[in-house]
Formats: sequence, structure tokens, C-alpha cells
Amino acid sequence: MRGLAAVGAVVFVAACAADPDPALEQQPSGGEGTAATAMGTEGASSDTGGTTAGASGEGMADESGSSTGDDACLCAPGTDLIYVVSDSGELWSYDPPANTFALIGALACGGFAPFSMAVDRTGRAWLMLLDNIAHSTVAKGLFTVDINDPSDCEAVGYTEGLFGVFGMSFVDNPPPQACEELFVHSYSGNGPFAEGDGIGMIGKLDPDNVMQVVGASDFDGAELAGTSEGRMFSIAGSEPLKLIEYDRETAAELGRLELDGLEKTSASAMAFYGGDFYVFTEAGAPECEGCLETQCTDQLAACEADPDCAPVLACLYASGGQGAPGCEGDIIGPGGPLRDCLLDQCTDACAVANVVSKVTHVDYDDSDGAGQGITVVEAAAPVRIVGAASSTCVPVSVP
Repeated sequence: MRGLAAVGAVVFVAACAADPDPALEQQPSGGEGTAATAMGTEGASSDTGGTTAGASGEGMADESGSSTGDDACLCAPGTDLIYVVSDSGELWSYDPPANTFALIGALACGGFAPFSMAVDRTGRAWLMLLDNIAHSTVAKGLFTVDINDPSDCEAVGYTEGLFGVFGMSFVDNPPPQACEELFVHSYSGNGPFAEGDGIGMIGKLDPDNVMQVVGASDFDGAELAGTSEGRMFSIAGSEPLKLIEYDRETAAELGRLELDGLEKTSASAMAFYGGDFYVFTEAGAPECEGCLETQCTDQLAACEADPDCAPVLACLYASGGQGAPGCEGDIIGPGGPLRDCLLDQCTDACAVANVVSKVTHVDYDDSDGAGQGITVVEAAAPVRIVGAASSTCVPVSVP
């Protein structure tokens, strides 16, 4: 998700505290993962395997999207993958088992910039698009595109109510209700994402396309992910990022996993697949490090030798010295000469336009047998990712 106070940022979900389900109480993590606080995995995956019922073409759904009898809602072709959108407005698919990206095409929704995304079971990607003014009152709109043909762009007329910009995901409903509902998490658009009692909201789009409040959240900004089992998750907060499960009816927090070692960046996103989560954060410009090593050798060595310069260096790599906290204006200390050299010698190599994302796998269901750890599975994706989503047709476990 792209932030409003800078060139990019994450939108994260939250909820009011509640007594946790005993199966979701915190447990010690194991294995080599860096997640420090464990979140219960009971029920995180199911024995159904593969995609949800009806994905093979069995079952019928009426025109309203409700399932008929015991049949599950159908899944359109392609809805068993993760989809991501770049800051330049390109739609890509991501196949987690193969760890591969494939370009689908450019959005044809006018001159708006992607902010967040969801994917429904019919094969439509829902996109919140903004104009390029970095302010909370930017013009915005909700659009859908075909996941196989993003040139097919349609506006969604909706009443936002108390919600402005938001992260979003579809979550399955039990029969005989409508197959799924679009849930959203608010973001004020004012500066960095924050944590605090009741400062955010979780809502959903009702049948009349009106945003309704579900409950309060303790986060201002979040990314959402839903499953075919009717479960709803988010990544939210900072220092560290947190993976949180919410009650879809009340927005009460059911459990959380602190993702130690995974930092929030200016552009971030996440999606569910196979009982686990995939988080997309900035990895920096691939050519930037090489340029600094050759053109700013002494300044880089001085920064690397000073532990206080580490966050400055990470910021410079991530954003080319622009658009991120700690990278604007004059930098006092060892980071100052490095930034000056970067701007003098490596502006093109370290430009924000060249920043790409990395992919981190969160083994939520401990299917790898090493605890609820996190692992970078792709160090440099093809693009800078500002939105990611999977439909509720993706598998809830991987055989």
C-alpha cells in the first residue's frame, strides 16, 4: 500500500482488544524463524487442501453471488494465485510455490495511482486509486479490473461513510449468505502509521455499496487478508510489524504474531496463501549498492562502521535518499557525507523510480516444521509493489 505522507507506505489493520481464543494464545516460537512472539496455529489450515469447494466447477451460484443449497460459490480461472500491483500501475500475478512473477498488463483507469487492492472470486481485482497529491484529502476512487485483462476498468459507486482511504480484502461468508464480503481498514492519511486505543476502524461494504463500521481498531492504517474459512487477518503497526487475526463480526482481536526482523517500508503489502502469508516490502534499488561501493567507497565504509548509521544506510538504499523518514534534508553524522556522495554520484542508480520490492514468507501454520518464522524468498521482485491480494479461492493449506 502506498502512503499519503510520502511517495509510498503500508496500510495496516487493527482491532479493539478482546479475550483471545485459547487456541490463539501466544506460544514460544521455534526453529530458525525470527518471529519472536508466536500466534496459535490451530485451525490456520484445513484438511480440505487445494482451493475451496466449487473451484472445480461443481455447484451453482445465483446472480447475487449467494451460494445455493450446500454448493459453494464458484471460483473463476486464475483466482488461485496472488496478485500484486506496482506503483507504476502494472498488474502482476505471483505464484508462491514456484516463487515466480508474471506481468499481466497495465491498468487502464486514467491517471490515478494504486493504493490498495483486493481480489474477488469472480476474477475482479478491486483497487483503491488516488491522484498523486500527497495529502489525506486526495481525490480517490474504487475501481475493478479483470485479473486477466486489466485494461477492462470499471468504477465502483460506493458511499464511504466514515472511511477515507483504506486497505481491503474479501472474506468468505457461511451459507446461505452472500459468498463473500469486502472488508476494509481505515487510514487517516496523516503521516506515518500509528498505534493507539481505538484510533482506527474496520468496516465492510454492504449490499447497497455503503461502507459500514464493524468495530474499532487500535491501528491507523493496515493491510487485510481473508480466507475461505471466514477468517480475517492483517499486518499492522510498527517496531515490529504484527500479524493479527480479527473477529469479522466485531473487529475484536483474536491473536497476534510479532514479526521481529520484518520492517515496515514506504510501500508494503501482503496476501494469504496456503495457510501462510506473503509480505511485500521495499528492497531498494538493485544498482544502488554497487554504485555506492565504487563511487562512495570511503563514505560507505564510515557509515557501515558506525551502528548509528545503519538505519540511515537502510533508508538510503530503500529510497535513494528521498521520500522516507530519516532521508530528507541534512543528515548529521556519518550518514551525511554518504548521502551527499549518493546525490552527487549515484542519483540515477539510487533513484526512487528504481526501487523494487522483496518477498517475505511468514510460515504461520508451521508447515515447514520450524516454527512461525519469517524467510525472505525473493530478494528483488521485478517491481515496487504497493498492493497485493489473493481471493478466497486460494488454498488454505498446501499438501
